[in-house]
Amino acid sequence: MGISFEWNDCQNKLLKNSLDNQYLTQNIVFYTVNLIDFKSSILRNLPAKSQNGLLGKKVFQVGLGAIGGYVADSLIKIGAGIDDEFTIIDNDILSINNIGRHLLGMEYIGKSKSQAFKEYAQKQTFSQLKNLNTNFDNISNYNFQYFVDNPVDLIVDATGSIEVQEYLNELVQQIPLESRPNLLHLWIFGNGECVQGFWCGAKLQNHQGGCIQCLGTSGNGLYENTLPIIGLNEEQRFGACSAFTPYAVSGGMMASSLGINMILEWLETDMVKNNYQTRYNSEYQDKKISDILIVADENCPFCGEKYAKSIRF
Repeated sequence: MGISFEWNDCQNKLLKNSLDNQYLTQNIVFYTVNLIDFKSSILRNLPAKSQNGLLGKKVFQVGLGAIGGYVADSLIKIGAGIDDEFTIIDNDILSINNIGRHLLGMEYIGKSKSQAFKEYAQKQTFSQLKNLNTNFDNISNYNFQYFVDNPVDLIVDATGSIEVQEYLNELVQQIPLESRPNLLHLWIFGNGECVQGFWCGAKLQNHQGGCIQCLGTSGNGLYENTLPIIGLNEEQRFGACSAFTPYAVSGGMMASSLGINMILEWLETDMVKNNYQTRYNSEYQDKKISDILIVADENCPFCGEKYAKSIRF
C-alpha cells in the first residue's frame, strides 16, 4: 500500500499558510499495488512434491485440437514455457466447426491453431511466456535426429491419431536411452464414453518395455484385455481415430485432466506407476477396466525382444 502527494516548502509565510490550507482540504489517495507475476502464481498452486512443476523442463506437444488446446493451456499452468522451451506444433486452421468443443473461441476463427493459441496464451499470462514456440507444422517433418539435437524431457501427443501415435513411438524408440524423452499419448475412446492416456517412460522402456504398440496392433486395434469397453467389433477397437465422432467438450477436458495428473505423478515420483490409465464419463455404467501397468508384449516390434528375455529369465 502506498501514498503520494507533493508538499512545497515555501519561504514566504503568507504563501506557505495559503498552500497549507489548500493541501489540508485535498483528498489523500491511497493505492494498493499488486505485482502481476505469472510464475509466482504458478508456484503457489503446485503440490509440495512437485513444487517446481514443469519449470526447467523442455516440453514438445503435437496437436492443438479438442484435446490439445486444453492440454497446452494446462501445461502452461504447471510451468511449461516459463523458464524453458515449450514447443507446440499443429498444421490445422481453427474453423467454426471446432468451436463447440475447443479451448479457443470465435475471435480466432480462420487463424492457424498454433498462431491463435500463442495469442491466447500471451493474453492470459500478460505476455510473460518467453519460451513458448508454436509452429504451423506437421510431425512428419520431425525425425529422431531433431530430438537428438534438440533434446526434450517430455513429448505430449494430443492428436488422437493412430498414425501419429505410431510415428512418435517409432521416432522415440530410435533416440538413445540417455537422451530419450518420456512420451505421453492422450485420446478419447469411442463416442466419449471414456478417455485414455498411455505413458511411455524412458526408464521403464530400458527395463521392462511397454509402449503404445504393446496395447494392440494398428490393423486390429486394442487387444481384448486392454479394451476399455466390452463387446466391440474390430472396427471399434481403435483407441484413437481421425474421423469426426460426436463427443462433448467434456471429452477434451477429461483427457487433459488425466494427462496433467499423469505428468504430476512423474514430477513427484520420477515415474508413472500405471502407465495405461482410463477415465469414464458419469453415464457409463458397464464393465470398466482399472489403471494397469503395460510391459513388453511379444507381438510388439519394439518391445518383443524384452518380452522374450523376460520369458527366458
